Amino acid sequence: MLFDVQTGVRGQFNVLRVIGDVDMSALPPLWSAVEDLSGPHRALDLSSVDYFDPVCLGILIAARFRADQSSATFVVVAGLPVRELLERSGLDQFLGVVGSLPD
Repeated sequence: MLFDVQTGVRGQFNVLRVIGDVDMSALPPLWSAVEDLSGPHRALDLSSVDYFDPVCLGILIAARFRADQSSATFVVVAGLPVRELLERSGLDQFLGVVGSLPD
């Protein structure tokens, strides 16, 4: 199973890009990377995620809460598979789901 996280900057956002599948085995390294994500504008880029286990949705909520505690902007960039899951769960509005980040 492919899984990787990368950090970078795109425009005003500090970005954590997740590649591959997110399941229970991916949670520890993903949580570690989420804890390191900082700055006034944060994005969790899931556009390269093919499968996101619904059991793992809590990590997205935690990332949003961490940003809120710092008064930071937080968005989730989601491709179709993740966007559909977030819409079905009702989390799309809470998380600030977007299709892409502005340049």
